[in-house]
Amino acid sequence: MKVQGYLYKGDSSQRHTAELVYSSTGNLSCFMEGHLAFASPISEVTISDRIGNTPRFIHFPNQAKFESADNQSIDDIVKTSSMQGFITPSLVNRWAHSLESSYRVIAITLVTVILSSWAFVQYGLPHFSQELAMLLPAEVATKIGHGSLDLLDDSIMKDSELSEERQQALRQQFEQLKPKYTDADHIALEIVFRQSETIGANAFALPSGTILFTDDMVTLAESDQELQTIMLHEIGHVENRHSLQQLIQQSGLALFIILVTGDVSTTSSLILALPSLLLNAQFSQGMEIEADQYALERLKEHNLTGQHFAAIMKRLEASHSEKIKHQEAKPKSNQSSGNISDYFSSHPATQERIKRFETEY
Repeated sequence: MKVQGYLYKGDSSQRHTAELVYSSTGNLSCFMEGHLAFASPISEVTISDRIGNTPRFIHFPNQAKFESADNQSIDDIVKTSSMQGFITPSLVNRWAHSLESSYRVIAITLVTVILSSWAFVQYGLPHFSQELAMLLPAEVATKIGHGSLDLLDDSIMKDSELSEERQQALRQQFEQLKPKYTDADHIALEIVFRQSETIGANAFALPSGTILFTDDMVTLAESDQELQTIMLHEIGHVENRHSLQQLIQQSGLALFIILVTGDVSTTSSLILALPSLLLNAQFSQGMEIEADQYALERLKEHNLTGQHFAAIMKRLEASHSEKIKHQEAKPKSNQSSGNISDYFSSHPATQERIKRFETEY
């Protein structure tokens, strides 16, 4: 049996046209230009597995390597030598080639992978992220989110222009709203203020427990009671560790893509997009309901009503809608980031949520 291919002698990367001959004595002989280069028992060589129609390699003990795309001839040699008792081919390898050669198996496998990936991303990853976020000790959770604010400050945030007196007054109100815990198994809460033309009026919670209010959000409120209801809502996000869940979920998704596609560049893309991920508040409906419920259950004890929350949410929705219209009216050359106001609108004020605050409290 003969196989045409190329020989790499092992002392350089140069390849040479060669012919491989298998004899009935179980030897593989390699010929170059009609002359015997070397020979070796087939039991002492390593034959790479067949993967579709890609070229295969036969590694010899003298470090030489023979390459050939004539898979059928190599398969015939393996089959014959195994029947003669010179080698024992792996059952797994034989099955693997049979499966790879079946279009039906390939189609079933492809559908299975797609459905399994969709189910994992849609259901498995969110569930895993939630469980992991709640199981992590507060100290570990805080360290994971450490540096989030610095990252935002370096990208889209500026120092607040609110007076120090105004900021201090709001901090004192926030301290009154914070849950009073005696143990250390809770993420420490703090409130900070920043200015951002990018996202406008907004408030959101970072994984570290820092709750950020923009100057525009403070200006949008017609009373401190309205801001206090937003504070309670954001505290609800921290208490349920929603931001941490999102961060774990996004990181898990990037890792899943790397494992499936082998695209390591996804990691660098994730790092570049991290400010967006931190602000991407497209929290699930369940997360928003949980944060709303946290706020609703604590309104009365702080002399607040659902009307305060509903009023500022209506104004917030109108503010973002107006900004989106303004961006859409701009030439496309000025919209490289798309409808960024819509993207960063972290609390979509749906009519159902507003109605719930108006009717229940």
